[in-house]
Amino acid sequence: MKKPSLETLYREHQPDAIEKHLNSKNKPQTISDAVLGAIDGCVTTFVIVAGAVEA
Repeated sequence: MKKPSLETLYREHQPDAIEKHLNSKNKPQTISDAVLGAIDGCVTTFVIVAGAVEA
């Protein structure tokens, strides 16, 4: 990933640019949300089982 220049960062953090970004529509991220949810479910289950075995 290319590092943005200071000029780009300054331009993107102006009030009008921030307002434009906040008012834009978000793209659905169904796949990434499903993957992160599955990983979270696996980690949570592992922690509960590991805690029960340790106890």
